Amino acid sequence: MTRVYAIYTRDNTVHAFCGSDISEQDKVLVAQNFSGGALSTNTIEVPTPNDELSNLLYPHQVSITNGVATVLTGVDKAAADVKEQARVYLEELRQERNKLLSKTDWWVLPDRVTTAEQSAYRQALRDITDTYASLEDVVWPVKP
Repeated sequence: MTRVYAIYTRDNTVHAFCGSDISEQDKVLVAQNFSGGALSTNTIEVPTPNDELSNLLYPHQVSITNGVATVLTGVDKAAADVKEQARVYLEELRQERNKLLSKTDWWVLPDRVTTAEQSAYRQALRDITDTYASLEDVVWPVKP
């Protein structure tokens, strides 16, 4: 086991961990690298990684309250894992959507006239995350 501080931001989102032996100078760097970043007032124990890395502790599995870090367990950890997986799926969907949008950026250059079909396609791409949450179930609009 190793003891670490949690690095978190104003919204109490944990972003990373750093060793409990961090210097005062490095504490200042943490605050500069993470806008509004701070270290938890306490350290938490993290296990030494096993061979398949199944026991790793991830930032989303740690809660911050009044600067105090707490490792989530049981139902709280399971809920945090589900929420994080949903966030990852949505980010993958956004990345793919952004690639498709970038391929049509030339359609909206100032010296071009965009058709209604092209505008509708681009809007459907922008709206895709309102309807779908992952690449697994998305139905992409048809490019005109």
